[in-house]
Amino acid sequence: MARYSLHEALMLSVGIDPEVITGKILDQMATRKTSLPSIEFLVKRRELFRRAFRAGLDGFYPVRPGWLLDWFNSISLEVHFGFKEELVKRSGSPAPHVKEAEPVAQTLTTQERDSLLN
Repeated sequence: MARYSLHEALMLSVGIDPEVITGKILDQMATRKTSLPSIEFLVKRRELFRRAFRAGLDGFYPVRPGWLLDWFNSISLEVHFGFKEELVKRSGSPAPHVKEAEPVAQTLTTQERDSLLN
């Protein structure tokens, strides 16, 4: 069964390919003095994920889709619609009736979205 690393879950939860913005790139962007609101959002969200994921000697343990879906629903976290659909398919859970994360993507300005890809 597929498992998601903390970074994969974080990026996919906001609709970003985890290979485009790696953990190292996010760390570098977060340490800049002129951080954009979109980067600050990702850094704060990453801290939320770090508190939920179980830490091990070599980082954080990957999690199963069902666990991730349950966690998102338990804290009413807005998640990218496509990722949530994939979690539902992979976990075998019935589709949840909660708000989806499309409003999250809409709250970012074009400049902020573009900055995530640069």
